[in-house]
Amino acid sequence: WHYSKEEYGWINPETMAPIARSFLPGDLKTAITPSNITHTIAVQARESHEETQMLLDFASENEHICGVVGWVDLKDPNLRQTLKKYEGN
Repeated sequence: WHYSKEEYGWINPETMAPIARSFLPGDLKTAITPSNITHTIAVQARESHEETQMLLDFASENEHICGVVGWVDLKDPNLRQTLKKYEGN
């Protein structure tokens, strides 16, 4: 994620300092390499199409991210179109 205090208000920077920062694919690669983990799944942290697309982009650019659990608004009257947009990603 791209951390910002405004978007992640549930993170208390004093008591949750280790996660009060951005975590990007390079950070993930550094964390998994010593454990011989070769593939991961990225899971959205915000309810936004922008974050879902960002995670899909990360997955297409980084071989260690092999799947994405994204977000869509299941109440959206255009849900079928939205799902078509993500089909094949």
